[in-house]
Amino acid sequence: QQTILAAQYSSLPQGGLLIYLTCTLNPAENEQAVGLFLKERPDASLIFQWESPPHNPAHEFFWAAVLQRNS
Repeated sequence: QQTILAAQYSSLPQGGLLIYLTCTLNPAENEQAVGLFLKERPDASLIFQWESPPHNPAHEFFWAAVLQRNS
């Protein structure tokens, strides 16, 4: 996950947005991955975070974060 985030983030211009989306509610792939990424990149900030409800009747689960590249 860190490799994917770093590769995509490196191509963002200043002020650009990166949407990180997974199809799992696994904290290691979601909150922890984004938390580690933000810790390593002081020019990045978390704008928004969302997850599908755990009791989704369709049994489909998604997690998303919008990250921004600051100056």
